[in-house]
Amino acid sequence: MLKTVALQNLLPLVLTAALLSSASGQEDTGPDVLLKKISALAVQGKALTACSAAYDYYCRNGFADRADRLKPRLLKLQQDFLRGRGSEFLLYRVPRGSHLTAVATLFGVTHSFLVKVNGLPSAGKLQAGAEIKTVTGPFSLKVFLKERRAVVYLGEARIKEYAVAVGSETTPTPAGKYAVQQKVANPPYDHNGEHYDGGDPLNPAGTRWIRLKGSLGIHGTCDPDSIGKAASEGCIRFRNEDIEEVFDFLVPGSPVIVTEAMPKNTDVASSKGVE
Repeated sequence: MLKTVALQNLLPLVLTAALLSSASGQEDTGPDVLLKKISALAVQGKALTACSAAYDYYCRNGFADRADRLKPRLLKLQQDFLRGRGSEFLLYRVPRGSHLTAVATLFGVTHSFLVKVNGLPSAGKLQAGAEIKTVTGPFSLKVFLKERRAVVYLGEARIKEYAVAVGSETTPTPAGKYAVQQKVANPPYDHNGEHYDGGDPLNPAGTRWIRLKGSLGIHGTCDPDSIGKAASEGCIRFRNEDIEEVFDFLVPGSPVIVTEAMPKNTDVASSKGVE
């Protein structure tokens, strides 16, 4: 059941590990067992927790083991979460004169995320007393250079994984803890004498730009074949459709952690601390 909350008694989203497999490895965590656990969580309406359970399996076994039977269930759970289905959402009662952007800022999420999960057409003034589904943000992103993968988190819950391109051997992506400093939709591109307008299909930055520090950032691409390779000049490169989705998760200040490799059999969910 969704819980209606007022501003003065908001509580952070808490995900129970008791419903998931033991992180100690003492319990069988193969696909068959995990599918049963995911099914039980889905019946309870816990799409976010079930999504994270599937990623727990991936993180313990490495991205090479994709557990094909989990893929269809995981995709559906991701869709359910992005459509606002699940008991982990809070219901916020809108005060008089409030706008969706103000609600998004209050909860540390983007306006676009609230539009998606509530099925709203656009921004604008909300009717007083209306209830908006939300979560307590911010979302964060973790990038694994060796695997060339990026995962979006909400707290310690893994939401969705993406293939990325990272820096080449001569221009490697620097590992570190960052925070989103700037977001630009359809950014212009000016580099080494080349210029492309925003929205140009040949723009090397693609359809979105998220600055982390200096010239280091996350962006789309006009070369989708480069995804999964060490091919950039240091930035983290997504397919355009993927960066547009990530863009709608992250807000200014969202933590972004770039690490050399995904540890096996360890908890990699923590995303505290930025520079």
